[in-house]
Amino acid sequence: MLLQQVINGILTGSVYALFALGFNLVLGALNILNVAQGAIFTLSAFVAYYLISIYGVPFPLALLAATVAGGGINVLLELLVFRPLRSRGGSAMSSLVASIGASMILISVAQLMSGAQVERFPFGTLPEIQWTEFGMRISFTQVLVLVTTMVTMAGTYILLNRTRLGKAIRTIAFDERIARMLGIPTVSVARWTFFVSGALGGLAGVLLGIMYNSVYFLMGEPYVLKGFAAIVIGGFGSVTGVIVASMMIGLLEVFSTVIGIGTFRDVVTFGVLFLFLLFRPNGLFGRDEEVRP
Repeated sequence: MLLQQVINGILTGSVYALFALGFNLVLGALNILNVAQGAIFTLSAFVAYYLISIYGVPFPLALLAATVAGGGINVLLELLVFRPLRSRGGSAMSSLVASIGASMILISVAQLMSGAQVERFPFGTLPEIQWTEFGMRISFTQVLVLVTTMVTMAGTYILLNRTRLGKAIRTIAFDERIARMLGIPTVSVARWTFFVSGALGGLAGVLLGIMYNSVYFLMGEPYVLKGFAAIVIGGFGSVTGVIVASMMIGLLEVFSTVIGIGTFRDVVTFGVLFLFLLFRPNGLFGRDEEVRP
């Protein structure tokens, strides 16, 4: 049924949106393309899996712990990798190369943790409840994922537009030198930016893992490109644009499968990306001119 597929597309897109928002946060504020976000996505999913399967931690606490772990891992990367590069005047390219190296290290850690096996959450991690309404079927897990992603996206929007930290992040994104002149503690704000970014990626990893009941060491890598596609299609620096573009990507993937071209769903997604690059390079909600330092 059409409505069922729309719901499935929105569910998938909402998780993509969390990942892309975290990705966009560091890229927009600090001009760092942190491809290690995919590895953080993966490691956070493993944190939740091991807390539940080995220690019997309830899912809500495991989700919170994994989200914090994702933020913590990203802060460590900021301290050990990106901060030294930035303090020495490293270019955006050097940061990108460093993030690729960090990603490979983190993926290797995930591979060692799991023995390269696909792990599945224990039976009963979440209630096995399903509802059937208007010819569509929706599970408790899907409802939980949808509610969590929507609340988190709203919270992220409020954080960036209604709080002092959000205003500081946006000022740094405009011009870091002006931010320092205004007395904004740019080092601290950058650290918090990395934490929020990693937490969003970690949360997305756990939600996707529980939604498909599958956690493996390379699970986060495809979402780096999809996150970047969402940023380009939505508009660089636009929270609303990233959310809308992520939903579009989720719906494109689902309907590609419905019409029998699921094998080529990535071709469809990146074909749309290329069209935007050709005809609307600033994206759906991007400004006509970006002011960068």
